[in-house]
Amino acid sequence: HDERIDIAYRSLLGRFERLIEAYLRVLTNRGAAQLADPSQTARALNLMNVSYLLDVFGSTSPEVSPEVALQTLTEIWSGLIRSTPPIAAAPAPAGAPA
Repeated sequence: HDERIDIAYRSLLGRFERLIEAYLRVLTNRGAAQLADPSQTARALNLMNVSYLLDVFGSTSPEVSPEVALQTLTEIWSGLIRSTPPIAAAPAPAGAPA
């Protein structure tokens, strides 16, 4: 384990999260997306992208073509942008801590 690599990797992830968050906030402000927490949505999307791409391309024989991977991620992102309002969390039971 090389701490320098870990720091650089986390820094790279953080930069992408901030870029995605800024993009999601623009979409939200324009009414193109309705997100309860653009910051956490950006984090989840970024981690999904990384995990998916490492899974399908992380070996010597990729599981899908780059075109299929791009189409898959595009469909997910496009679905989010055209999403309906988020589902509200269920109310806490009476007497439960807030």
